[in-house]
Amino acid sequence: MKISVDSRKPTFSFAPKSLEQEVMQNLSLLIGTVRYSLPLAREMGLGSEYLHRPQNAAQALIVQDIYENAETYEPRVNILNVNFGVDSATGETYIKIEADIK
Repeated sequence: MKISVDSRKPTFSFAPKSLEQEVMQNLSLLIGTVRYSLPLAREMGLGSEYLHRPQNAAQALIVQDIYENAETYEPRVNILNVNFGVDSATGETYIKIEADIK
């Protein structure tokens, strides 16, 4: 089952109604969390090593973090594609992940 997660549209539910919703929520949490900010899961989330790096180097580090986090914290999913875009209204960079639930 293919899913898509966009960092501009975080998903959260205390009681996800399906496996698809649960996995999407977990991926959304992974890309929306800064490493070392969760008290009981310090290693989870995206690191800050990419700050002040050229865009292509920063994106490569982010993709690496996403794959490593998904492998560790959401092993039920295979990441198929990670895309970056720029929101034309705000100028913010966003991440869109396409994945397949195992």
